[in-house]
Amino acid sequence: MPTSGAFQEQAVAIIKVHGMDAAEEWLTGLRAFGKTYSNNMVALKAVENGEVATVLVNNYYWFALQREKGQLDSKLHYFTGGDAGGLITVSSAAVLKSSKHLKETHIANVEFAAAAPYAALLILVSGLPVYLLTTRMYLSR
Repeated sequence: MPTSGAFQEQAVAIIKVHGMDAAEEWLTGLRAFGKTYSNNMVALKAVENGEVATVLVNNYYWFALQREKGQLDSKLHYFTGGDAGGLITVSSAAVLKSSKHLKETHIANVEFAAAAPYAALLILVSGLPVYLLTTRMYLSR
């Protein structure tokens, strides 16, 4: 999804690793030979249905579909060796000290992070918990 922030981050990673010309070539190839979907789950289901061989999605969509359906025909492919496809995006969440339900919110966030199908890291900032969640983008059949 070209409007997705994660997709835009991927394009920036290609620019940083391979340069503007390579990024333009990649984007031109996607436009010419790729297909645009309305959201990540629709794209993922297109792979599952055999409509396309590969899509670029955040990995947590794959894990969500796996929880829903069980065995999937697709699999995640993890890029290595400094490839721009191995981009890891990091999000964070924190509980405000002024929260009326500080303890309950903290417990809910810890439970969410522990169940997450992606890396989750709990750190303390000024004595308060901050949750860092990472996702990686890719999927292939």
